[in-house]
Amino acid sequence: MEFKKDCLKVIQKRKAHSESEFQDIYTEAVIIFRNNIISGKIEELSSVKNYLISTCVNISRQHITKEIKLKSKEAEVRHLLYPVDEPYSEKNDIKEDLIKYCKESLKALTEKCQKILVLYYVHNLSMKEIAAELEFSSSDVTKTMKSRCYRKWVAKTKELMQ
Repeated sequence: MEFKKDCLKVIQKRKAHSESEFQDIYTEAVIIFRNNIISGKIEELSSVKNYLISTCVNISRQHITKEIKLKSKEAEVRHLLYPVDEPYSEKNDIKEDLIKYCKESLKALTEKCQKILVLYYVHNLSMKEIAAELEFSSSDVTKTMKSRCYRKWVAKTKELMQ
């Protein structure tokens, strides 16, 4: 499409995504645009170019926010499971034990919780994709379930480590 270069320029200014990630973002923006036209959400539009650019920027923001949240969760888990005072070599020594505890605590959760956590953290699926996969009514329900399951998983892991 003729607006692809314009969208790419805006996204490149942010320096947050690779070329392949941009391709995915742009494709997603075009699909959203198409779906909104078909569904009647867009009845009148003054500029297709501006619509696609703003959609790409919003999708980019969502991806960045997701990455930040994921890194924050990883840091939180690392902080919860590794005492700050331990030297790095000791952290490596207990890494295998930690993996064992995490696997055991994951198995102790309900099957639904296991699926949600694996789909989100291992397969990197979005809340919408998980909702569709597990037949939840919405991504909000999935997000709530994931948070509950995550808290249970961390608590169970801490319990097993003591």
